Amino acid sequence: MEVFTSVHCGLYYVVIVMTLLNAAPANSSTDLSEVYKNTDLLCVNETEAEMLLGCNHLEDVDAAKKAVTQFYQKYSLPKCVLITLGSQGLVYAASAASPILHVPAETVTTVDTTGAGDAFVGALGFYFACFKSLTLEEKVRRAAKIASFSVTRKGTQSSYFSKEELPRELFV
Repeated sequence: MEVFTSVHCGLYYVVIVMTLLNAAPANSSTDLSEVYKNTDLLCVNETEAEMLLGCNHLEDVDAAKKAVTQFYQKYSLPKCVLITLGSQGLVYAASAASPILHVPAETVTTVDTTGAGDAFVGALGFYFACFKSLTLEEKVRRAAKIASFSVTRKGTQSSYFSKEELPRELFV
């Protein structure tokens, strides 16, 4: 997290900014090492992880967990790494020293997966901004649930549910 301070009208303000990087679309020729150093949460899907790490076949949860470790080793990331796995859910670690956790995906009837990653990242950002007291695990679980709803409709933005259409428990 970045901390900014300022003085305005004689009052001292401290602003803490959390940075979430969705490295999509990934490009293997782009060096993001310096960007990663200032990132609190790196979020990629399995294809992007393969490209950024130069590996193949992140087809299951165990391989994705190994990839989380590789991100920490390759880029010396200071904070959270999260890899989304579509119908297999996602894996993440809060830091290099934290356990790598698996969050299974909700079972839904899939219509169109276009935009599911954006739905997830948008929901995750929402939870970081508006539900600061939730644990990282709960923010990730709720964002994953919102992304699972998005695959039940066709399209990208048209597949996103309004707050009124989503279960109330996602907002308490």
